[in-house]
Amino acid sequence: VRGEPRQYVFSKVMSWVALDRGIRIAEELGLPGDTAAWTSARDALHADILVHGLSPDGATFVQAYDEPVLDAALLVVPIVGFLPWSDPRIIATVRAIARDLTTSDGALVYRYRNSDGLEGMEGAFVTCSFWLAEALAGIGDAAEAERVFRSALGHASALGLFSEEIDPATGDFRGNFPQGLSHIALVNAATALARTAEPAGP
Repeated sequence: VRGEPRQYVFSKVMSWVALDRGIRIAEELGLPGDTAAWTSARDALHADILVHGLSPDGATFVQAYDEPVLDAALLVVPIVGFLPWSDPRIIATVRAIARDLTTSDGALVYRYRNSDGLEGMEGAFVTCSFWLAEALAGIGDAAEAERVFRSALGHASALGLFSEEIDPATGDFRGNFPQGLSHIALVNAATALARTAEPAGP
């Protein structure tokens, strides 16, 4: 036994998503379910994450409870609706990831930079790169979102496909190819950018 397992904020947030969407599905479709208990568990989890899932100064989300390390998976926090895009903690987290977890050209995003106990070096995660573009659009930085999006697109294969990871030094693909999640993130980022380009209503 090596002590208590790390409590990853990404996993906690996805558990919150499961409860939140389960409540919405049951209520909107009139399906059976103990939505009162689910709501209580969802709200308690939300509060717990906001206590333990932030940096010591409370400015940004962190990789694991009470550990001041960034993780690009935290970009999903506003994407799934855990907090609004305008929340200062969201804006600070997106900015910190863009500053500290990207390659020198800002086109690709590392999931994290701390040791994970596995051999070898991690490449940049394609999904996280498109999540960053979507997140930048979400916090209102359309120009930087467009730049990151187009830079990431430049790493596609000759057929326009992406793998799971990219070696920033060589451009070589790593991991699963083609990777479905990479392409879902691409589509969602493109949709977010398209929305920012739409003219304001009357």
